[in-house]
Amino acid sequence: TYPLRQTWRHKLFIFAEAGMLLLKYLWLRFMLRFGSAPGRTDGRTCAVVLLSHNRPQNLPSLIKGALRNQFVSRVLVSNSNPKVRIEDWIDVKDSRLLLVDESEPTQPGHRLVLARKMRADYVLAVDDDIFFTPGQWARLFESLLRDEDAPHGVTGNLYRPGTTSSNGRPFHQVTGVEQEVDVLIGAYAFTSQHLDRVFNLAEAIGIPNL
Repeated sequence: TYPLRQTWRHKLFIFAEAGMLLLKYLWLRFMLRFGSAPGRTDGRTCAVVLLSHNRPQNLPSLIKGALRNQFVSRVLVSNSNPKVRIEDWIDVKDSRLLLVDESEPTQPGHRLVLARKMRADYVLAVDDDIFFTPGQWARLFESLLRDEDAPHGVTGNLYRPGTTSSNGRPFHQVTGVEQEVDVLIGAYAFTSQHLDRVFNLAEAIGIPNL
């Protein structure tokens, strides 16, 4: 593909993509400062769990986006990087915000452990490289409230045994459509009942520590 990357057409495409990325970044900054979403939640609230390890610089934007919504009752940030003091990276002051520096490394499943300790009826959890506007946080929560039978997200994978996707595995990415998937990726909205099921299954198959 090297010759293709040297064409003017490809260079113009890259330039246009960079321009769109800048516009989206400026729009995100504007929404984090001035945007808000009333949220059709009928008074129901949720907790937010955020994990941090190698990208603490991303957390302020995630936190601000979540806290612009009144239905967010708490935001817990868990930092598992011993070289980082998470408070040094966060310029947000809000009584709903709790920052924790873990004493030992944790796995991605630690978000479920923290969510269970928070004892919230509803939980939203997002990876630290996904940026939501306040309205997008609201839409994720609203999608869960409309259908509490299963967790919700924004992208995921379909598991198709016997097939191979571009990543060499039988998992095929799905995004931009509303449908059931086998695996959620990056963003998660779930209930306390979903959490109970996860821990019951983990115990049944002998996984003591998520």
